[in-house]
Amino acid sequence: LRVHLRFQTSEEANVRFRRARLDAIELHGGGVRLESGETLGAVVLGEKATAAERFAAFELQRFLYRMTGRFPGLAGRDHVVAGRKMLIGAAASQDAVQPLEGLPSEAYVLHRGEAASSLVGNSGVGTLYAVYEFLKLQGCRWVMPGDLGEVIPRRSALEPVVSRVFRPDYHLVRSVFTGFQQFFPQGGWIYINSDELCDWALRNRFNSVWTGGKTLEWGADRGHGWIQNSGHSWNAVVAPHGQYFKDHPEWYPLVRGRRMPRSDVSIRLPNQLCVSSQSLRDHTVKQIVQFFRDNPRSRMFPMNPMDGPNYNCECEQCRALDPPGFEWNQDFSEFPRFPNLRLPPLSDRYLNYVNHVAERVAKVFPDRLIEFYNYASRVPPSREKTHPSVSIKFTYLSGREVNVSLRDPHDPLAAKERGWLKAWSESGTRHLTYYPYTDWENPDAGIHWYSNVSDLLRTLKRDYRVVGMMGETHTTIEADPMWWAIFSRMLWDVDTDYRTVISELCPLFYGPAGQQMTAFYLKMDQAVQHREGPRPAGYHPNRRSEYSLDELQRGRQLLQEAVEKVAGEERFLRRVDQARFAHAILTLVRIRNASQPSDRARAMAQQATDDVMTLQAKHTMMVRRQTKMFLTPRADSQ
Repeated sequence: LRVHLRFQTSEEANVRFRRARLDAIELHGGGVRLESGETLGAVVLGEKATAAERFAAFELQRFLYRMTGRFPGLAGRDHVVAGRKMLIGAAASQDAVQPLEGLPSEAYVLHRGEAASSLVGNSGVGTLYAVYEFLKLQGCRWVMPGDLGEVIPRRSALEPVVSRVFRPDYHLVRSVFTGFQQFFPQGGWIYINSDELCDWALRNRFNSVWTGGKTLEWGADRGHGWIQNSGHSWNAVVAPHGQYFKDHPEWYPLVRGRRMPRSDVSIRLPNQLCVSSQSLRDHTVKQIVQFFRDNPRSRMFPMNPMDGPNYNCECEQCRALDPPGFEWNQDFSEFPRFPNLRLPPLSDRYLNYVNHVAERVAKVFPDRLIEFYNYASRVPPSREKTHPSVSIKFTYLSGREVNVSLRDPHDPLAAKERGWLKAWSESGTRHLTYYPYTDWENPDAGIHWYSNVSDLLRTLKRDYRVVGMMGETHTTIEADPMWWAIFSRMLWDVDTDYRTVISELCPLFYGPAGQQMTAFYLKMDQAVQHREGPRPAGYHPNRRSEYSLDELQRGRQLLQEAVEKVAGEERFLRRVDQARFAHAILTLVRIRNASQPSDRARAMAQQATDDVMTLQAKHTMMVRRQTKMFLTPRADSQ
């Protein structure tokens, strides 16, 4: 029995329930008709079914009941009828399991045998993917977290299983980002209902939900998910200066003749470590080995340099790890440009430390990985080769325009990124991961970077053998469900046509407004791809300068037409209103970032503001903190 009591409080507290009552309704299993003329009469689990397999059976029965009003009983527990059996997980036939041999742990298969069909994966998560794949075959979709995002059609009969093997193109980590929690004293925005978010992620074949510091444990029923810590960890996890500096000053960088744990620049971030220190290396190995002993499900430990600006160690031993022939001048004057700063590429010194630790940890835990951000050291190493158990996370915001392909032969920023990706992919790592970004300043605005994410995922996989995606995908699922649908599909199959995803999903999700919503999303995609005029001075993707006023106005018109199509159908209207809300915020972002907005732009901004206020009042739409601050009237405009 799976029961959730969900509530929200502003403080931590002990809560007691008085006279708690649970009503359980016994449902009697029966046959469910298949389009093939057969009857699905029973669900079968293995003798020692795992929690994930039991939950897979529960989900199958639950959604079949919602679609048909009937469900096949669980053999050995429920009433069952004669007919085709559905074998789940370890109960699957040998013929079904055999094609999974040698495939990644989350690969899965739908298999049709003579008298029984099988839904099974190489892990608990894989088996759950198989069940949801069968439900998608029936027309089910989970477009956004929660009830509003569900598409569960009514059916008189089910499509039969068609044999097929599924394996992810990105087989390592496929992550959803919730927003940072650890960076700011006031905290950060996350989904109130993390159960709904984890369910949505699982049903869309992600394997982790990341909060900036660590991934969420999904629980045994969801197969736990991908578990790891991440983030800038050298000071946060490995050697926090508040804990260790007093006793081990030698672990911290020598700067201008003294050990200096924190920077004196800007917001005084922690400095990088003295990576040549043998006692630091011994401490790190001991710490990681103990971490994996204490956290047996964790797949990866972070050994990631700190965010900057900050100082690197100037001791003789650390400098000896750098490639020769480079000037050294840690002059951080004239923030934030630092025109006098001169440093060699830092990858070799960082990777020397990480490789040393990885080699020793691998002797105890050969199946675990060490994560290394190249965030502060994007130039590939010239001396070091990456240890096989080190996962390089390529972390780079190049400034390339969102309508420029990573493969563009004429764009210098694309060429630079390709060169670094190629060198890192050839550095020895078997686990190259990419750190994607969306608009972190405006997470509740529609993103519409469909061609961008499609090109990125396809190129990274084909050209550079990238196997994981985990970064700051700030855009909320509600703000742009099409972007998330494309992202989730292409993590499994990079040959997916993103336009097909949009054209197939919109009629299912928006019902009578499907045609208008398809046109809206494709129109916004075209606006991104065909920006008018030259690259704007000071270009940044978050400014959203790709959209002309005409394109934004046309988008609003299409959304108004969609509203008319779903008038009186509250569920579809609520979904369209969510898109209207995201588009109004996008319009405000675009116009507020214009250096000299025209009278027409000001009128459109007022119209967008009215739309936001009306929709928020109508639906009590939640937004992230950045959006709340953005929507708060500014003193200079009052």
